[in-house]
Amino acid sequence: MTRLVILGGGVAGLSAWRRALELGCDVALVERCLRPGGLTRSIRVGGWVFDYTGHFLHLARTPDPGRLGVPRGAWRRVARRAGCLVAGRVIPAPFQYHLGALPEPARSACIDGVRDLLEARAPVVPESGEDLLSFFIRAFGPGVTDWFLRPYNEKLLATDLRSLSAARLNRFFPAPDPVAVRAGLTGGQDAATGIGATYNAAFWYPEGDGIGRLVDQLDPGLPHIPAEVTTVDLERRVVIARDAELPWDELISTIPLPELLRACGPEWARPADALNASGVAAFQLGVSGPPTELLGDRHWLYVPDPDLAFFRVGCYSNVSACLAPRGCHSLYVEVGFSGAPPAPGPLADRVLSELVRAGLLADPGKVEVLLQHVIQPAYVRFDAGWDATVPAVLDRLAALGVHGAGRWGRWDYLGMEDVILGARSLVDRLVRGPEGA
Repeated sequence: MTRLVILGGGVAGLSAWRRALELGCDVALVERCLRPGGLTRSIRVGGWVFDYTGHFLHLARTPDPGRLGVPRGAWRRVARRAGCLVAGRVIPAPFQYHLGALPEPARSACIDGVRDLLEARAPVVPESGEDLLSFFIRAFGPGVTDWFLRPYNEKLLATDLRSLSAARLNRFFPAPDPVAVRAGLTGGQDAATGIGATYNAAFWYPEGDGIGRLVDQLDPGLPHIPAEVTTVDLERRVVIARDAELPWDELISTIPLPELLRACGPEWARPADALNASGVAAFQLGVSGPPTELLGDRHWLYVPDPDLAFFRVGCYSNVSACLAPRGCHSLYVEVGFSGAPPAPGPLADRVLSELVRAGLLADPGKVEVLLQHVIQPAYVRFDAGWDATVPAVLDRLAALGVHGAGRWGRWDYLGMEDVILGARSLVDRLVRGPEGA
């Protein structure tokens, strides 16, 4: 029988654990927190339910959550209502498919920038060695880049886009669909609906609860080892976590790749230093009264304005009314950072002030709950260090019986569907062989 040890109890770790138990494996899960779940958990404060910022289940490969090993009936499909806040006006997302709805001078700058692109006969693809900013300008035009793609993504990733690889990120920024762009030039708010709004146009969310329900459904309900991994002895094939020594035939790691590498010993510390990611300071607000008119019934807004600290603001209670008391609404606000987390007090004051200035909060005095937590790492940076390190390191580790899974274990950007399916498939391959995956 294959002895499996799984590091990390987030969605990837729980999915692997559950699948291993289904296959009758000798398996142990090591998770530093007393409760598993990672960032896919919900926080309850009185009548409020907050997630660890906006977490939504987007499905592209499966028709419903039931195919992921969770009860389908406990979920509902939600048509996305997202927008982009530009110069005081909210236009529908995706930005590039609603250019005609922009206020001036953004409208003219963006439309002029895409006219030449609409004549192109083939999709724009990244050139060898091209950085992300250069690709944005070629693929979307200077106007769309300056008004949205550059400021928004530099706030989210907390770095200069010229340091990132276009080739690695191209799958998240496909070349624009000329038909959808043309439809959105006319100025109607819904001109491109059904044409350009094709990716992440809907998501799934738990019925009557927060996203933490997903963790509850994936968790097999067995005891895990609540300890932090201190050493991964690759030669002896032993994990040391606090006082426990856990032998393994195959090791699945879902903890951040730099943490795993440092636990493997000095030889692996140098590759760990080459890996970079942004952090996110996330604020949860419980507010009395309805959302502001500008936010309306939208689920979230992308905020590219470089003068505002946050890159995204979402409304939990617009997704599910049960997440806030009657007559109230709840928000999440995300601020990207690099390096050490910002001081919480001054940043909270700035966020509240700028929410008011942006028209997304009527009165700070109506905030009944204010929580802040730090997500670090948050978004992997696909820079030169990633290119030179991650593929080779993952291959070396796999040859030694250590397999990365999930967003952090593979040091990649993956949605929850990919994480769950990838973890289950990995267990199948390790236990049943390649034919069983």
